[in-house]
Amino acid sequence: MKKTTVRKQRKVTIGLDLGGRRHTYCVLDGCGEVIEQGSMASDRGALVVMARKHSGSTVIMEAGMHSPWVSRYLQGLGMKVVVANPRKVRAIYQNERKSDRRDAQMLARIGRMDVKLLHPVVHGSEEAQQDMVSIKLRDTLVRIFDYLECFYNRRRRHSSLGHISPLDFLSRHFQSHPHQLT
Repeated sequence: MKKTTVRKQRKVTIGLDLGGRRHTYCVLDGCGEVIEQGSMASDRGALVVMARKHSGSTVIMEAGMHSPWVSRYLQGLGMKVVVANPRKVRAIYQNERKSDRRDAQMLARIGRMDVKLLHPVVHGSEEAQQDMVSIKLRDTLVRIFDYLECFYNRRRRHSSLGHISPLDFLSRHFQSHPHQLT
């Protein structure tokens, strides 16, 4: 009787350290061996190439500025994505020899061991993210308005304006420069 050995293809885990211009990645095979490391452009085209090359793999990344759109995009390409809470992953943020390459490798290794150690973050939808931006923008505008209307005293005399109020300064300025009103 002939023995056949079934070689089970193990899952690939990718640690992805996101950057503004370039993303650094580390690909681990099922045994935890590094099979590929490098960097790629931080655009959708580079992510598509990675997703095709390692389809169905798990991608681990830290939460940050780019993680919402990158995670949604990679999930749309059929990859499992885990977004780590960077404040909870002490092995990365307290590493004395910190680099993008080491961070990507550490993310892959921790994600391969136990995803719970990463304290995963779930990003909201793109619509929810846009709503949050609108809310923060409105809050900022209200704070500016409150500062201008409540804190900044337009009637108080300012030494930098020749000891006159800002309203008097503007009035005098436009009286002497009427062409600047139009």
